[in-house]
Amino acid sequence: MPDPTDDNVNNAGWYLDLNVYPGERIIGDVILRDGILIAIGFIPAQSRCSSGGESVFMELNAFTGGSIGAIQFDINDDGIVDENDMVEVEIDGDTIKVPPSGLKLTGLIQPPAIIKLDEEREKKYMSSSGGGIMAITEKTAKTGIAYWMELIE
Repeated sequence: MPDPTDDNVNNAGWYLDLNVYPGERIIGDVILRDGILIAIGFIPAQSRCSSGGESVFMELNAFTGGSIGAIQFDINDDGIVDENDMVEVEIDGDTIKVPPSGLKLTGLIQPPAIIKLDEEREKKYMSSSGGGIMAITEKTAKTGIAYWMELIE
């Protein structure tokens, strides 16, 4: 991905290189909420004779295609989205903790139904081709009504 601060680059957009998992693709519509792009990648089963596969539920910065830079998912499923929900990754030989940008889930996941729990948390419910309902607790998106009023003097 090009560096958006580089003046020599034509910043006409960004792309997501899906090369982590073989055959991964995005086969459904994406959702845009509060500057966050919600996309679900699908990884088909490697055997042509088997059904199923896995999904990667991703939330990305809609403007850069990168991480949203904040802890978003309740990874440890304790009902609280906090520092305990970071994951360890290795970058240039150093192990650091970062907020994840996605979750790998079983089956083909459908786009979520989103329910606000309170001012801090919301749940995303998704049906799976595996026959179950997946639920992810996250930070609440800043949504609401945007309006303006023209003042005439």
